[in-house]
Amino acid sequence: MKTTFLRTISLILFVSLSVAEMSAQIDAIKNRDVTTLFSNNKELWIKKYSGTFDGVHPITMAIATNGDEWKGIYRFESSKTQFIIEAEKNKDTLDFVEINTDNTVTGHLLMTLKKGGMQGMWKSEDGLQSYPIDLMIVKNKIEQVIPQESYVEIYSGMLGDQRAELTFVAEASKPTKIELSLDNRIISINANCANEDCSMFTDSLSSHKEGLNFMKFKKQRETISLILTSDMGKKVLSSLMLDGRLDYQSYDYIDFSEKRDLLYPRTGTKFDKYFDGLLEEYTKKDPKAKSDNADAERMSDVLLAWVDIHYYDAKLISGLLFYKLDSGEEMTTPFTYDLVNDKSLKIDDLFSKRNTPKKVGEPILATEKINTTKFDEPELQQWYSNQTFDLVTINQEGVAYSTEYNTIAGTQTITIPYEKFKKLIRKEYKNVLIKK
Repeated sequence: MKTTFLRTISLILFVSLSVAEMSAQIDAIKNRDVTTLFSNNKELWIKKYSGTFDGVHPITMAIATNGDEWKGIYRFESSKTQFIIEAEKNKDTLDFVEINTDNTVTGHLLMTLKKGGMQGMWKSEDGLQSYPIDLMIVKNKIEQVIPQESYVEIYSGMLGDQRAELTFVAEASKPTKIELSLDNRIISINANCANEDCSMFTDSLSSHKEGLNFMKFKKQRETISLILTSDMGKKVLSSLMLDGRLDYQSYDYIDFSEKRDLLYPRTGTKFDKYFDGLLEEYTKKDPKAKSDNADAERMSDVLLAWVDIHYYDAKLISGLLFYKLDSGEEMTTPFTYDLVNDKSLKIDDLFSKRNTPKKVGEPILATEKINTTKFDEPELQQWYSNQTFDLVTINQEGVAYSTEYNTIAGTQTITIPYEKFKKLIRKEYKNVLIKK
């Protein structure tokens, strides 16, 4: 399976959205809320912390001690759900008991003091669930972690007598990737950006064998001024207009019983509403489920969802949406959407004859599974051989057949090149999908 230009962005983004650092002030827990936990609160040492729960969800904490007892409050910032915590210190270790508003023990925080903060684990009362906690001491204002921008942008227009398309893939904390297409001929570019957002750029194209040896551009709002120089010294000037932009939005929420970690795409088109429909039943919250009383179960409703974009341009978007529930249930939903005509597509809609992906794919997939050794472990190889690869999308190279998500093996994909389908692709999509 080849790695496409866009494919590399999606799974990495889920991590990037959690760790990229920018600042936004949030309210600290007040001292008086902590001191009231002590019968004698005259000589107390108070420390405040901020950080993350499970590496994603912002939390704040305030702890007070009189030398013998350690008591405090910690709070999930997305829901403002608070817990009282109490512990005894053993050297540099604190074993906090987590208590809800009904004075019921609902979990434990096993924390180790370190220079500038604390690290440890939250564990459920039954010991079946655990999540990491990482906290830093707050000296003044509390700063919340907010993701840096990650996106795909596509600019298009005419460059001389050729149709030009310039694609940017920006990932948080990584160099911007750039691809130039001239009349559907793809030229990958190693960016030499003059500034951080790659709005000014130069590159030597002599290795691309396109009769070009130098390119530079300047990005201004929704326009790119582009200059290409041929190997004969001739300059070609052009302005490319923004044709489409794909952003990624995260939704992170946590309270007493619910935990939601979602990552999904935004295009500024009707596709966004369609995609929200795919997520709708999982993002709705049951008011009863958020209760922190003794009848509710701590962290009983956990959902992780992310998206893997296989194909994106200004005309089509296609990929897989993954759900993983705490119950162990895992689901994968393929999607393909026509951004120009604002409609969801079945994979058959791309072809002039029904069942084309199945008829063309089945014999090729059968041969591929037999002749390919993907895993050294016999159990995983057997799993791979038994898969039906019936989650069908498109990517830049062809029609992509994927498996359901597997916790160990991930999602496996076999791509069959468009060349195998060339005469069967509908006219309105043929020029979009088939690159020279």
